[in-house]
Amino acid sequence: MSIFKYFLDILFQKKCFSCGEIGDYLCSNCLKNKTLKFSNCFLCIDKNNGSTSKNCRKCRENVVIDGIISLFNYHDDAIKKLIYNFKYKLAYDIGYFLAREMAKVVNNNCKIDDNFIIIPVPVSRKRFNQRGFNQSYVLAREMSKILNIEFYGNVLCRVNETEKQFKLSETERRDNLKKAFFVDKYSVMCNNLFNKYVLLVDDIITTGSTVSCCTKVLKMAGFGKVFVVTVART
Repeated sequence: MSIFKYFLDILFQKKCFSCGEIGDYLCSNCLKNKTLKFSNCFLCIDKNNGSTSKNCRKCRENVVIDGIISLFNYHDDAIKKLIYNFKYKLAYDIGYFLAREMAKVVNNNCKIDDNFIIIPVPVSRKRFNQRGFNQSYVLAREMSKILNIEFYGNVLCRVNETEKQFKLSETERRDNLKKAFFVDKYSVMCNNLFNKYVLLVDDIITTGSTVSCCTKVLKMAGFGKVFVVTVART
């Protein structure tokens, strides 16, 4: 730890966004209580139709994504504050904390090997310029270091500006995202990424329209299974 960071940590002590305890952005108790349990389907969270390690039969038949792992429930006020401060207050340290916890959950629920790579969901140039960074890029890059798998931040690209997804109905979301994403096939060929398994990283998943579109594009470009990993789900 640098001397500069040491004094920063003293001046601006981390405290739990939920209970206020000094130490980290979520204390061990709150982290344990808020982390979603994976005793059900990764996709629909249906306990009666699920499995401890994969999607339920209904989801396997109807959804292109091979699995979804989300760390928290977005409706929790502390989680909303965490994500907001990371995305809009440029609190990168919160991103590193979230990436660390996401990597732990992935390790506990997936058998990660050399065939896995990690890719962030891209944002448009306009949103990148407005916010100053892509939060999914930061999360994925940090997770790649912890999980010791290759990070490819520019393989999946976003073409055009689209309406914000939370404003739209499910049908409008699908139409809004058509042709919004593409894969840099030159990068795929140069890095020999065909049939690689992908950890696709985003911050929040709602209906899954965005990550479903990304997954379809990735699979059409020659990638193998795609597992979505997010900070939270609604």
